[in-house]
Amino acid sequence: MKFFCLSALALPSSSSAVEENVVLQSHVVTMPNVETASDGKLSHLSIGSDGEPVKKKKQLEVLLEHTSRFEVAVKQRIAGQEVSSIDEDLIDRVTKMTAEIISTLFADKANQQDQATESNDAIKRANDKLDHDITGAAGVDELRILMQKKRDGHISCRLGQVEIEKERDEACQEYAEYAQKTHEGRPDCQCQTCGTVPALDADDITSCYQQGEAWVAKFEEKLQRLQNRCDVHKNKFVRKKANCDAQQGFFEARYCAYGDKWQVACEDFDLALGGANDGLVKQRTELLTKLEHLEAKNKATFVATMNLQCVMNLYADPLNCTPEALMACHTAVYDPCPDPDTPDTCLDMIYPTLLDPAVCDASAVDKLPGDPEWAEAEYTSCTWAHLVVDVTPCSLVTTTTTSCLG
Repeated sequence: MKFFCLSALALPSSSSAVEENVVLQSHVVTMPNVETASDGKLSHLSIGSDGEPVKKKKQLEVLLEHTSRFEVAVKQRIAGQEVSSIDEDLIDRVTKMTAEIISTLFADKANQQDQATESNDAIKRANDKLDHDITGAAGVDELRILMQKKRDGHISCRLGQVEIEKERDEACQEYAEYAQKTHEGRPDCQCQTCGTVPALDADDITSCYQQGEAWVAKFEEKLQRLQNRCDVHKNKFVRKKANCDAQQGFFEARYCAYGDKWQVACEDFDLALGGANDGLVKQRTELLTKLEHLEAKNKATFVATMNLQCVMNLYADPLNCTPEALMACHTAVYDPCPDPDTPDTCLDMIYPTLLDPAVCDASAVDKLPGDPEWAEAEYTSCTWAHLVVDVTPCSLVTTTTTSCLG
């Protein structure tokens, strides 16, 4: 990248030699000091209220003024006038000053390059943390797998409970129907009202008793067998229900852990990003904008410094002190990056590709156990929904779209 030198600010030739010397020496003394960052790197990142890097701005102004005053001296020498405002001591000090400025520019550029290179780091850390919360140990993905296993176990249990319920209902229905049939087939004599007049005689009573024995003998064995079968299936259902109710609780607890982890992961990620107003993306944008501005200032300062050195060298060489030589200083091209492959001698910044923040969407768990919508989505359409007990609620209010597997 090529930069043409800035035109020097010529001062009125009426300025006295004494005034020129005082101004020149005072600016050499009051050149802005180089700031040192906490990590020991040189820095000029002091940003004024108007957004200007204050010290860089002041430094550039001083360089331009030095150039202008040395140019006045060169013009005096070209005109054959005596120059009393500049001596060897002043030239030495300004020469050291320009060398220090050049050195500081590259030190600053290295520091600023580090900031540019690291400008994505905070967003990357937030992305990495989110990735760990989602895919790492005890993360959302792992908890989803554990939750799904419990869901599958609960569904399988309820499907088995439906089968046992059906077997129980069939066995007990058969028992009830046979008991009714048995009752309807009892001897007629047992249907007579006791204590009626005339009273039954002994033979009638004996006959009725004998009929009753025959009735019991005919139906008792099967009736007892069907009753036992009904009781067995009832007990089996009770045991299965207890097991399935427990599995429902395990599943809902796992769902709570899974939903809570996902919701908290997104909340933590949003917090790490800092929100939309003062977030990391905005901070990075502001930082890179400042670094681009500083890069331009560094290059302008470099060009001004090289121009000043050119005019100073011209003043120091009376034989070559010509209008053409002075014009050559102003038309010279001063490249701030003669070799891009050598960063230590190049003021060009390398800006990284902007890293986008990840996206965390926990809308799949904005309803959790305890919310009516969750129970409706999870259980209502299932063939075993009538077997579900009261849902154990979660402490979070987080969405899930579930389907019955079976």
